[in-house]
Amino acid sequence: MQKVLNITEKTNVVIHSLAFIAAHPEMETVSVKLIAAELDVSESYLAKVLQPIVKEGLLDSSRGAKGGYSLKKDPAKIKLIDLLIMLEGKLPVSECLFDRPRCNDTTCPFRRLSNIVKDTVMKELEGFTVADVSKNFK
Repeated sequence: MQKVLNITEKTNVVIHSLAFIAAHPEMETVSVKLIAAELDVSESYLAKVLQPIVKEGLLDSSRGAKGGYSLKKDPAKIKLIDLLIMLEGKLPVSECLFDRPRCNDTTCPFRRLSNIVKDTVMKELEGFTVADVSKNFK
């Protein structure tokens, strides 16, 4: 069966970065250096993947010796499904397991199963937030 959810490294880093920042509310800003070290990614890569998140208004960024990132939105209100769609686009519509479809769309059991799995994943992701992921960093 095709991959149900294929999350890129970029999306993984963004979600965990937001969660790491959320796990440190005592810090006014969380430095790129600290986040990059925690996630084992380069500082330049981290800054690059977080740039669109700043533009979307979920993060604030500041430069300088005490610079870094801070959340602009309550982490309990940032749904993982919204981040996935923002970064990856909508989940793909179920397709045939073969490169060229071989059976009727309406009777194919794999297409039906694939749609059930997709709908279940979407429903579950609706219930998870950055705050939920941040518990892994406390």
